[in-house]
Amino acid sequence: EFLENAIVYAAFPQITLGMGSTQYKTLDLAPSIPSSLLYYKMENLAFHGVKYDVTAGSDFIRVSNVRENAVGTLGGVTNGLSVTLRLQEPDKKYSVLLDGTATDDYTVENGEIVLTLPFGNFYVKVQ
Repeated sequence: EFLENAIVYAAFPQITLGMGSTQYKTLDLAPSIPSSLLYYKMENLAFHGVKYDVTAGSDFIRVSNVRENAVGTLGGVTNGLSVTLRLQEPDKKYSVLLDGTATDDYTVENGEIVLTLPFGNFYVKVQ
């Protein structure tokens, strides 16, 4: 009845999680979490017919509960999908951890740490 109520559901993932897509089959996540929140989580999101959950904080992003073929008849599969993450680069010495293991498979662009990963379950933390 009130279409403007739906704007919140569309705008919040874009604003808080920096969610978008600039390349075909690539999900972009660049969280901008308000300082009053430790983290923000959204569940049952969908990308190319694949459902997933995202939890993000100022220094981490977790994609979890990835489920293929979960959206109607789209037959969504993760094969060929990717995720580009952008996290703020700290002012101090840091390490980038992928699923608890240090990685140097990232770039730094305009003060942001940028990683591109295959779409699936993962946890990236900057510490």
